[in-house]
Amino acid sequence: MRQRGEILSELRGASMEVIRGKGGTVFGPALHLIHLVRMVLLDTRELAVCSAVLEGEYGISGCSLGVPVIIGNEGIRRIEEWPLDSWEQKKMDDAGRFAQELCRKAVS
Repeated sequence: MRQRGEILSELRGASMEVIRGKGGTVFGPALHLIHLVRMVLLDTRELAVCSAVLEGEYGISGCSLGVPVIIGNEGIRRIEEWPLDSWEQKKMDDAGRFAQELCRKAVS
């Protein structure tokens, strides 16, 4: 069985391979945006993954990360906080610190 770190490294490089192959990744994000707009307009209250400002969810506050959310006509209705094992929580914490540092740099 492949190790998580190996899979994560492969995924990190996958988008660059797509960009090199076709010059961009506009269709994936555009399709996701269409789905998000549909969820808001139709108040579907479906589960989606999108960037949301965290205020304590996953032990992180004051930054925006991609997390599972329920979306309806008011936008993000709630953030779904799924249980994470210790490896996943460490990666989430690392992502939160990285995003917070980017925000600090942007406003300074």
